[in-house]
Amino acid sequence: MMRQRTIHAFTKLELISFLAVTLCILSLLIPWIITSLKKAKAQEAITTINRIFDAQEAQFSKIFQNQPGAASFITLPKTLASITKKPQSPKLDEAWNSLSINVPNPGYYAYEVRASGVGTKARFEVYAYGDLDGDGKTSMYTVRGYVDPNGHVSGKERIYQLDPLE
Repeated sequence: MMRQRTIHAFTKLELISFLAVTLCILSLLIPWIITSLKKAKAQEAITTINRIFDAQEAQFSKIFQNQPGAASFITLPKTLASITKKPQSPKLDEAWNSLSINVPNPGYYAYEVRASGVGTKARFEVYAYGDLDGDGKTSMYTVRGYVDPNGHVSGKERIYQLDPLE
């Protein structure tokens, strides 16, 4: 006598229901994943402007100890000519190299430092510009450093953000 095999299979309705539920879950997860990726890329800007701040602080403090009236911060030109969605290699001139800053290579952001004043009137601003999604809108991070009357550099605790995940 021959045994009959039973084949277990899904009905079309069960398959369609499974696909519908899966697509609903994916439609909820994809925006979260994209935002998480942007946040991870944006961390580059925060980390790098903190490094630049630290380098400026160290350079200023070294000069301020010997020549308080002549101490100033270094102005640094923008590291990238244009900002794109894809990571690029920065163009670092002698001023950048003099501070021994490790700018991500390749990186998603362009960095720039504007400095003014000397001694206790010295101040600087570090900028990070990026366009993570390539839509032409730029995100910007800024930290401002200044010298207090005792010659200490302050300002690192406050990072300003404009469209941080743009």
